[in-house]
Amino acid sequence: MVNGEPDGVSYRGRRTISRIIGGAKRGQHGQVLILFAVMLTVLVIGTGLIVDTGYSYQQERLAQNAADAASLAAAQYLASHMSSSISDSTMVSLMDSYAATNLPGSTVSGHYVDGNGTVVVAIGSGYTIPAVSLGNAPTVAGVSLTVSHTHNTFFLRAVSINTVRVTGRATATYGALYSTALQPPSGPDVMPMAVSQQSYNDAVNADGFNNTQITFSEPITQSFSSVTQTAGFNWSDLNVTTSNSNSVIKQLLALNNPYASDVLQLGDGVNIQIAPGQRAVDYDLMGSNFAGSDVLVPLVNLGSQSGCPNCQAPVTEFAWFHIVSAAGGSQKTIVGYWVNPLTKPPIAGGHVAGGSWGINGPVTFGLSN
Repeated sequence: MVNGEPDGVSYRGRRTISRIIGGAKRGQHGQVLILFAVMLTVLVIGTGLIVDTGYSYQQERLAQNAADAASLAAAQYLASHMSSSISDSTMVSLMDSYAATNLPGSTVSGHYVDGNGTVVVAIGSGYTIPAVSLGNAPTVAGVSLTVSHTHNTFFLRAVSINTVRVTGRATATYGALYSTALQPPSGPDVMPMAVSQQSYNDAVNADGFNNTQITFSEPITQSFSSVTQTAGFNWSDLNVTTSNSNSVIKQLLALNNPYASDVLQLGDGVNIQIAPGQRAVDYDLMGSNFAGSDVLVPLVNLGSQSGCPNCQAPVTEFAWFHIVSAAGGSQKTIVGYWVNPLTKPPIAGGHVAGGSWGINGPVTFGLSN
């Protein structure tokens, strides 16, 4: 102890040490503030990413739903009104309405496309969509569109990200029915029978679609006669089994068809068995279950097929047919008439033939992308 002070430590020294320690503490406080500010910024950005990203994903799903709904509505409208021209403004109004219902404040853009998905013209260009003539493919078979929507952010505003743009894209088309379930829940039944494509063509060319009744009897090789209004047909199991037995035909004619969900499609690679033989009970079942109904009948290309009616032939088309009556007994006939496909509503849930496939039978629509 020297003069009341610890050995080796002067008053001036203690003050210097105090200043050093005090400065260090103040420096630590400054570093803590800086670190807190950085962590707070990271926390805000992290929270913003979680909240705003989640919200954006939700908005994007809504945009996709809006695109799907608007494109499907457009394809269905085109199919339902294909026999007349359609204005661009009508289509724009329709698509805008469906998009806004699913995502208020959204906008629609895109193009009209043909059956191959090739762009025809821009939506909103003022283009008039031409009517479809029987036997021809539609010039405009659908739409390929984008639904866009810009929404505000929440936390990301703190880092100057004020809005986010989301989009949904979809393509929907209509065209000839390429495949269908045999007894769809909300569509026409496919009859377990076959008529030659040539017979159908001859009948339509002779009488058009004026509800002229035709009497059908076996065999399928019997040509259409415009004098007697008669034509040939045969029963078919539509490939649901390989037996082609009468019990299968009866099941296919039942209202609770056990093969209802089985699918039949067109194409040269899809041959159906033509069944020979008179089955009175089948006519009676058709009459009791389907008289007065519009149904689908498979048309086949007999071509150079040998052995018909005991043969296999490719399904070339489905045709609308109205059954007036069907009777077994000694008659064994089906009476009905071919129905103009341009007057029938499109069938939902079928497979679109697409491409340049002409409209000669039922049409369907659906999403293609």
